[in-house]
Amino acid sequence: ICGYPIFREIYRLESRRIARLGISEYVLLITVCMKKQAKSENNEQYNKYHIKKAMECLGKALKESLRIGDVAARYSNTQYIVLLPTLDYEDSVMIAGRIENNMYDKIKNARIRLKSDISEVTTTEAFGK
Repeated sequence: ICGYPIFREIYRLESRRIARLGISEYVLLITVCMKKQAKSENNEQYNKYHIKKAMECLGKALKESLRIGDVAARYSNTQYIVLLPTLDYEDSVMIAGRIENNMYDKIKNARIRLKSDISEVTTTEAFGK
């Protein structure tokens, strides 16, 4: 797990590599959120506390679930972004499921849910210059 600026540079390198080799890679964005019925409308501190604890557990789950060569970074207060090199879409979905299972095993909190979005790495400079 690295900082987002480092992740962005690795993404750029991988983007150029896949353009040259004609292979596919995927990016996984994992968002931690509270289930609607579990949110406390009157207590934002309560909600933030549970999100913070879930993000800590997600960081641990990522470290245990990812392969050597996968790159992850904290993207925001509620998100991690993961670069999954040399995988096809189906394998990326399998990795996302593994991360989710590890996360739920660790957190054991029915208030939290994960949302995963998988996108193919593009060969354009998507993260700016």
